[in-house]
Amino acid sequence: MATPVQTAQMIRLALGSVAADNEHHSFEHLCRQVAKRRIASNVVPATGPVSAGGDQGRDFETFRTYLADELPLAIGFLALASSDVVVFACTIQRERLREKFEGDIKSICTQGTHVDRIFIFATENVPTRLRHDLQEWAAQRYDVALEIIDGSALAEWLAEPELYWIAQEYLHLPAELAPQPEQDAQLPPWYVELRAYWQEPSRQPVNLGDLFDLRHGLRNAIPPGPARTDLPGWLSLMTRLAEWTPYPDARLR
Repeated sequence: MATPVQTAQMIRLALGSVAADNEHHSFEHLCRQVAKRRIASNVVPATGPVSAGGDQGRDFETFRTYLADELPLAIGFLALASSDVVVFACTIQRERLREKFEGDIKSICTQGTHVDRIFIFATENVPTRLRHDLQEWAAQRYDVALEIIDGSALAEWLAEPELYWIAQEYLHLPAELAPQPEQDAQLPPWYVELRAYWQEPSRQPVNLGDLFDLRHGLRNAIPPGPARTDLPGWLSLMTRLAEWTPYPDARLR
């Protein structure tokens, strides 16, 4: 069975073939699936013919979701939902990368709605110096934050057990190379049940027993692992418990 490093190397080679075969749309779909699971879940693809204005350099972007404001514990989709306006661009261009990136950033920032952050996915490797120079340029010229995910970084993400299916689907890699999930990647049943209980919108922690519940969930979400994305939700519930009072006009002492 291939190691994670070997799997990432094979994915990296496959990404190179995407550029060689000029398969931009496949790469765009791949990037969108990755972004939904690693950057922001609330994304929508750009549509529209070039004659109607095209995608304005935006291959996909975030949409506003209000669900996170309604639920006390953000999990799943809500755990990765972004409140910023995030725009994504994808490129399979292999040369003159600085010119390409600057052109995409200009198109994104001078058309359409305001943008808080731009993510650019590239099949090529991008030198660290170029990435930092572009981040500074984008901040000074357009007051926008920039992140560049190059071929090597993308290959490492796709080599992870929960993302390999994306490489299998869009890079046509064999299922036999799929990495096995780690044993600790499975959440314990008690944690899943406890999280579901506190996910109820009307649930308000009010007593010592609730404190023990929240502490139990919080301790499981602190170490690196599959429950780590729930950490902000547990902290929010702890804060609500600390601020709760049965008397509306009373002040916490």
